[in-house]
Amino acid sequence: MQNKIPAVRLIPAPSRQLLLWHLTTHAAAFLVIVFAPLALPDRLLLLSLLALYALWRLRHRNGVNGGRVIEARITSSGRSRLTLEDGRRLVARIRPDSLITPWLILLRFDLGQGRRRPTLVLFGDALPKEQARRLRILLNYGEFNQKGQ
Repeated sequence: MQNKIPAVRLIPAPSRQLLLWHLTTHAAAFLVIVFAPLALPDRLLLLSLLALYALWRLRHRNGVNGGRVIEARITSSGRSRLTLEDGRRLVARIRPDSLITPWLILLRFDLGQGRRRPTLVLFGDALPKEQARRLRILLNYGEFNQKGQ
């Protein structure tokens, strides 16, 4: 008889590591464009595209149209209840292509409708250590993740 893994309630905090990741990738892209052997028009085009993307990312850092996940309750069956920033509540399932590592958890949800699939990126500093540990246990050993057992 299997023990049932308790549900996990997530309320992620703002992550400095995620901000640092975004800043580092943009800075690296900027340096590559500046120092690459490119013609001036090509360099200006790439710098303009990078600047536009950075502006878009800053304006939509909390998700598009209030779509940032601010709370999630995940059960061992993979069913999840999501609360979005704009107050909408959704029922979703965790997708099997979600990523689980000790320093990064990337939760991809399937709403069962349309193409929009919310994603929750959790670096190590977004959750308390005990909560992150319980989430990793649930994701690795939950009923929805039993491969051929």
